Order: sequence, then structure tokens, then C-alpha cells
Amino acid sequence: MNPVFEQRASGMESTKPSNIHVTTLRGNLTEQSGHDAVTAWLQLKTSRATPVSLVAGQNDNMAIGARKALEEILSDEERERWSSVPYTGCDAGPRAG
Repeated sequence: MNPVFEQRASGMESTKPSNIHVTTLRGNLTEQSGHDAVTAWLQLKTSRATPVSLVAGQNDNMAIGARKALEEILSDEERERWSSVPYTGCDAGPRAG
């Protein structure tokens, strides 16, 4: 992993409440990799029953790819559930994030 991403993960883990569970998916900072990671995750039987309150990407592109995967793959009923989940990226740029 990139040291910056390791620092972000470490910072998040050290500040989040202990009752918050984080599932980490791997990608390479592209919209397509966010899409592919979520597509693979959705193939797991447990994924659709997992309570999710936030989808966070290492950047906006990954978060957008994740959202597109969920919109494309899920049924109407499942898509409704995911439509209220916030999606965020961490670009740290003045025109993104």
C-alpha cells in the first residue's frame, strides 16, 4: 500500500468508535477499480446483508465507481436501500472531494 493510504487508514482506525466496522476493498485510484472492487464484493453472499452506512474511497473516482457498480448490479429494491448511503472520496484537492 501507498504510505499516504496507510496513514489515512491508521488515522481513521484510531479515531473511529469501536462499534464501527470497516470493510476494506482494494483498488488502484480509478473509477473502474472502484467499480470492480464493489462488483467483486457483491458476489459474496454476505455482502448484501451487511449493514452499510457510508462508502468511502481513497478518491472521488473510486467512490463514483463504487456507486455506479451498486446502481448497475442491484435490483430495484436493493438499489433503493443504497440510494440513501453517502459516498465520499478523499482527494484533498481544491476542486474535488
